[in-house]
Amino acid sequence: MRSFRRHVGCSVGEYVRRVRIHRAQRLLAETSMALAAVAVEAGFYDQSHFARVFKRVTGMTPGDWQGMVKSTWRHG
Repeated sequence: MRSFRRHVGCSVGEYVRRVRIHRAQRLLAETSMALAAVAVEAGFYDQSHFARVFKRVTGMTPGDWQGMVKSTWRHG
């Protein structure tokens, strides 16, 4: 475990959370899936846990992030 942290810069658990959030970000940006479906597809137990982790990692709620990305794509 220490060697993982040394090479990647975070714990295994944190790495897995980041990978799941990255997957969720792609789903939110590229699909019209409901937040609960995105949460399950990204590997979270439920939407509440997903929303807490998403906000901790990104600083935004999943809905706010999705709105920002989709409005940027429409106007950019």
